Amino acid sequence: PPSPPPSPPPSPPPPNPPSPSPPPPSATPLLFGGFASAYSVYEGQIVLDWDPAEGGNGKISYCLHYEEGFVVFARVDLVGPPQATYNSTTFSVKLYELARGANYSLLIVAVAGGEVSANRETVHVRVSVIDPTTRENVTLIVITPSETLSFTRISPIDDLNQIERSSSRCLP
Repeated sequence: PPSPPPSPPPSPPPPNPPSPSPPPPSATPLLFGGFASAYSVYEGQIVLDWDPAEGGNGKISYCLHYEEGFVVFARVDLVGPPQATYNSTTFSVKLYELARGANYSLLIVAVAGGEVSANRETVHVRVSVIDPTTRENVTLIVITPSETLSFTRISPIDDLNQIERSSSRCLP
């Protein structure tokens, strides 16, 4: 009888499996609530305030989008550049020279490491038409530090004494 074929040489033990690569750093979601307040008190101005964003990977900046009229930014892709971009330490701004009495739609988003915050709540503000301190037919004066004001104080008692003295002269 034929002899059995030779058995193959034993296979070498498998190499140590490669060590798994470290997991990528966990991405911290960029959380931002948008405006804390938006209002107009003075003619042609809007004041905007917001709380800082949290999380995100990288330096945070804030992009402001606004348009005259009623726009719902949740329905608009933000493909155009923002009207303004602010650094990570700015949380309040004033917009100037806006149309008096016009309605503006505003949105602010946070951006960090290419990620844009998910908030899309549009805020609508009507721009004031007159400064609250200005009245018609009133001229405002500007006082410089070199000028001084003086006044004479007359109390009601002084007025009364003055009247009594002058009336006593009128008596015979």
